[in-house]
Amino acid sequence: MRSSSTRRTGLAAVVAAGALVAGIAPATAATGTAAHGVRSAAACKVKVKAWGYTGYRMCGAHHYWSADWNHDKTRDEVFVIAPNREIWHVWANAGGWKEMPGNGHGDRLYDWSKNGSHRCVSVVANGAGVWKNVFGGHSWSGWKRGTCR
Repeated sequence: MRSSSTRRTGLAAVVAAGALVAGIAPATAATGTAAHGVRSAAACKVKVKAWGYTGYRMCGAHHYWSADWNHDKTRDEVFVIAPNREIWHVWANAGGWKEMPGNGHGDRLYDWSKNGSHRCVSVVANGAGVWKNVFGGHSWSGWKRGTCR
């Protein structure tokens, strides 16, 4: 993973053409989001805990990322690719894992950056290229082609 003051590369989440995934499948429906299933009973998943919230990500590299948006060496937000390829995120006081807006699906996280109040996360969708979602200070934009660079 490469890093700079405004970008980290190495994240790679695959986005299906027009549909990207957002983070992690919640451990239970009690988190305020719908429980999402695993691709098959044999699908590999890894438990992820952040701020007291539990969910699951795909096994392997590039399916989990802890963002330090303000560069103070503490995590501010966590992103994962769930076993069903959805992209989820969580932050302190979020109330549970949240699916990233835009109904995206990915295979690996790609990169991230922050420029002022704008935060960007991009993922790789096998066969569909790289897609990004930008937080403009109030809400996420939804998935569009491109990287955060």
